[in-house]
Amino acid sequence: MKIAYMTNGFSSNLNNSYEFSRRLTQAGHEVIYISPIDIADRVQQNGFQCIVLGEEIELEQKLQQNWRSANAISNWAKNRKLIQQQRKRMLSAAELSQVLDTVNPEKVLIDIELHYMVIVCLAHAIPCFLISAWFSIFRDQENLPPMHTFLAPPANESQRKNIQTIWDQEYKSKQRRRARYWFKHYLKAPINPKPLSYQSLNTVDLELVAKQMGVDFQAVADFSSWLRPMTFKKLPILVLNILEMDFPHQPDTRLNYVGPMICTHRHDPITSPDSLAEWSSLQRQYQSGKKKQSLMYCSLGTFWKTDKNFLLRIIEVVKQRSDWHLIIGLGGKSKASGFENIPANITLLDWAPQLEILQMADVAITHGGISSINECVFFQVPMLVYSTEHGDQNGCAARVAWHNLGIMGNKKEDDQAMIESHLDTLLNSATIRSNLAEMRSHFVTYKNDDLAIKLIEQSSSTCE
Repeated sequence: MKIAYMTNGFSSNLNNSYEFSRRLTQAGHEVIYISPIDIADRVQQNGFQCIVLGEEIELEQKLQQNWRSANAISNWAKNRKLIQQQRKRMLSAAELSQVLDTVNPEKVLIDIELHYMVIVCLAHAIPCFLISAWFSIFRDQENLPPMHTFLAPPANESQRKNIQTIWDQEYKSKQRRRARYWFKHYLKAPINPKPLSYQSLNTVDLELVAKQMGVDFQAVADFSSWLRPMTFKKLPILVLNILEMDFPHQPDTRLNYVGPMICTHRHDPITSPDSLAEWSSLQRQYQSGKKKQSLMYCSLGTFWKTDKNFLLRIIEVVKQRSDWHLIIGLGGKSKASGFENIPANITLLDWAPQLEILQMADVAITHGGISSINECVFFQVPMLVYSTEHGDQNGCAARVAWHNLGIMGNKKEDDQAMIESHLDTLLNSATIRSNLAEMRSHFVTYKNDDLAIKLIEQSSSTCE
């Protein structure tokens, strides 16, 4: 079976996709990537073909070229015309439709936030499966907290009402955002139009695409979930997590927990030669037994810029502990050269080979991204989670604490003494390590059951 994998190219989603695609290939299927981001080299180095949609990339290049000339009014007029032409092409989905006709996939896997691409696939009547790395995004009898909160399941009626209120606020916030989209479209767009993106979250644009493609937008769109701005009413969602790590609840019928996709042999061309050399030297010292310090790994994500002040707080903690060694992965958002007076027991890497480090680490300090959390569980590394409070990170941190797989820290309040105390607790907690071992056994069970492959082979869904 030929399967198209449509991805937004985010590092965590890409890493998940490599393992998913590897399993599909092992099952005898052909996987072809389609992305609006130029990730072709990265995908190809992991053994898969990738088609890059060039509409947005080419427009950006033309817009930048026009702005280099001196005549501002003329540039504005030229760019306005370019954007209007791009919107017309995107509304008709000319580029993506042509790619789909060429590839002719029997089924499509789509990152859950690529709503435009979902609508086009529905118009082509291709069975679609949404790929999500989040835990439940649906309301469950007002007992399941939304993913952006630190809340645990309610223990009393007051807490239950509080969760219900937060869900209501989220829904009203979505309604206000949709109203703003309509306002901008009818009052601002005629004068100053914006390009239409493959990753658009603008519900007005998405509805216009659906209308152009002959898809009943109101019939397929679901605005009641946590996901902004929407998801789809009937499409199955493959959740790359295990139900046992979520809060207790009865999942929505669209959700299929298929287990994490951790590609332990992925090729990551982003890691710089200098970072690899520095890590390799340290790795050899640990493997030979020359270095016996407890090894800690800290990464605060690859999507948002690293909080340097908070990293300096962690550095001050470890600086005082000669029995610890800390590796900090800066995620490509900061440079090691930007830090001064770094002690010998701390290694800064512009981009860290995370899986290799976790195989040897005793503790991990993480930002609450679910991919990093799953990798810590896979390698049974206790976690100190300091959420950067983006997206679902608060909810992920709350689940780590709920299942006692680590500690949920408070980035705003934890001083150096508290951070050191948390790390000492994680290094010495047999209970946390036992819980990690049990959770990892669930990972293995999900992988052996191969539920994701079975669902794709046996199911079809075009939202009909």
